[in-house]
This record gives sequence, C-alpha cells and structure tokens, in this order.
Amino acid sequence: MKKAISILLAVLIVSALIPGALATESGEVSVSTEAELADALSGTCTKINITADIELEDTLVVNRAVTISGGDNRNELSKADTDSNNYVIKIEADNVILDMLTVTGDYGITVVANNASIKNSDVKATLRGIQFYPASTIVEPKVTIDTCVIINTNQETPYGVDYTTDNRGLATYQVKGGTVNVTDSQILGFKYGINPLVDETVPNVVTLRDGEDTIFNVTNTIVWGWTALNIWSANTDYNFTNCTLTGVNKFSGGYNDFSTIVANSGIYYGIDSYACNVKFTGGVINVYQYGTNMQSVLGVDNTCITRFIFESYLPEGASQASNVKMYIHVPTGVSPYVISFASGTTDEQVANYMSESSGKLVGINTDLEIYAGSLPTNARTVFGGGMEKIDWNSDLIGKFTAQYEGGLCG
Repeated sequence: MKKAISILLAVLIVSALIPGALATESGEVSVSTEAELADALSGTCTKINITADIELEDTLVVNRAVTISGGDNRNELSKADTDSNNYVIKIEADNVILDMLTVTGDYGITVVANNASIKNSDVKATLRGIQFYPASTIVEPKVTIDTCVIINTNQETPYGVDYTTDNRGLATYQVKGGTVNVTDSQILGFKYGINPLVDETVPNVVTLRDGEDTIFNVTNTIVWGWTALNIWSANTDYNFTNCTLTGVNKFSGGYNDFSTIVANSGIYYGIDSYACNVKFTGGVINVYQYGTNMQSVLGVDNTCITRFIFESYLPEGASQASNVKMYIHVPTGVSPYVISFASGTTDEQVANYMSESSGKLVGINTDLEIYAGSLPTNARTVFGGGMEKIDWNSDLIGKFTAQYEGGLCG
C-alpha cells in the first residue's frame, strides 16, 4: 500500500512540473513566454492562446496548421531585430490562422505556405507589413486578410506616409494563379500600400510579368499611401468593392510624379491579352498633392494596355446604388489630373485609349463622379461632405493627356 501511494505521489509531482503549454496534446493551450510558445508549436494542440505580450528573440516559425490567438487584449508578439529574412512571424504551413494579435517589428508577417488567414489583428511595421511569397510548388496559392489594420509606424507629418524607404503594406511576390482576399481592413502610411510583384519571364530583362490569372479581391478596405496600388503583376484582376483608396504626394522636384493607382510600364511586354483588369465597384479614390510633382488618380502604362472598370455599388437590401467617387486636392493654380500616361506614350495611343471604342475605360461616363477641393479631414477613416463637382467633359478630358517622366517605382 505504501509503495502504491509513493508511486502516485511521484506521478503527481512530475505532472505538476510539466509546463502549461504541454499539459494537453490536443485542444487549446495557453502560453505567456516564448519558450512556452515554442513548446506548444511542437505539440499537437489546435489552438494556442497568447495570454501576455511576448518579445521574441527569434522569428516565430509556424510550421504546422494551428490557430494562434492573442485574445480580447490582442496580446503582442514583437521582435526588435527584423530584416527581409527574419520577420516577426513566418508561416510555413498550410491552413494557419492568426487571430486577435498585435504584431510589431520592421518586418511583420511573411507567408510562404497556402491558405493562411490573418484576421482581427494589428500589424505595426516600417518596411513590410504582410508579405505573401508562396513556394513555387504551390498550386492556386491563397491568402486571406480580414478585419486587420496594417500600419506604418514611421509616418511623416502631415502626409501620413513614410517616403524614406521602399516600404510596403501588403506585398505579394511571385503569386501566380492565386487569390488574395482583403476585407474590412486598413493599410495605412506605407509608400506602396498594395504592391503585387511578379518577376520578368526572362530575369532582369523587360519581358512579361505574368500573374497567370491571379485575382485580388479587396472589399470595404482603406488604403492610404504614396500609391494605394502599385501594379507589377500582369494578367491579374484587381477588384475593389466599396473601398477608399488615397494617394498622397509631398514632392516638388525630381522624378516623383505618381498616382493613386499605378499600372507600371513594361509589365505586359506589349501583349494586350495579358491586360490587367482594375475594377472599382463603388467607393472612393483620392488624390492629395502637396507639392509641384503631379499626383493623378490613375497612372496608365506606356503601352496603354491596362483596363479600368467603374461600376455602381448596390449593397444587399439597398434601394439606391452609389457611384465611384474621386476626390482631388491639389495646390492652388494646379489643374487636377485624373489620368496620366507614362513616358513614351504617343498622342495616338492616348487618343485611342480615351476613346469609347478602346474598351479600356468602362463605365467612366456613367458610374463615376469627380470632385475638386479639400479632402474631408477624416479622410483616413470615412469620406463625406461636399466638394465642387467637376463634370466629365471635353475640357477635363483634355487635361488627362499629359505625359510625365519617371516616378514609377517598384
């Protein structure tokens, strides 16, 4: 009997010494330190709850399907020393979910696997917020970002943008035949808000950058930067539904003309069948120009291949649809430009692009409203208030034919 009691006590003592993260091999586990988090990832639990802020020494590599949650407090995972090879978090396994987290570091989250979901989270970064760079072996790569705020913590006042480095809010690289879903989110203060990049078919030579029918679906989302969308991926559809997209240009001098939506030259290699379709269903597209360098709403590639589509937005259950609105604020005495064409575009190309028969500007006369004047003071969260409306007429179209040099960074 004494022997049996001794064995039982020994078992109880050993059990008490097991870390909380390893107390169960399935279900949920709670952790509060980097060591406990690593132990939990090495186990088989399906959900890891972060119960306190954790400052990481090493990149958190998530190498199996699991949900990691920061709870109602959105507890923080941070890392002091990050670079392009060492993010705060690296997702290496398919079907990972990050939920209710705060992620802080110069390089936030990188995803190299498939079907990752990042939701209800704040990403505070200065160089890359979230990067999606799927392994080349993945077929139909997909990432989902839902109800997140991705913010650059190094913004310049009063512009609300960091112009000092090549920084990107949502950066995708080599996504081919994939899907990128962004819903109910904000991407704020990055030089390049959304930056889809595919390498040339022939490396380092101006040839086709083929996204192979990749689709971006961006819904109810605010993007604020030097440019909201910087297109380096051809053969890709970009769908914006009820979004607010703002481009802010502070510059006076140099090759710093830019646009809120930029289709970069050279990405199509002159092949019209690889045209990107950029579709706006409702929502707002803004320009804020502080200096003398031009900031237009749309920047067209020098082969005039990119197609822009405007549609009214009718929410479910609503009786009246809303058009796409453009708000343009430029210095006094400067004419607003809705469309600009890259260097090397000919007058003939411009005239053809602007013609109805080209099919490159769809719905622009019926589903678009253009305003000039000061942007509303709450432009980074919601738009409203009155501005002077500019009618879509021949005089305004005449202003769109300006060409500009440079300013298309990638």
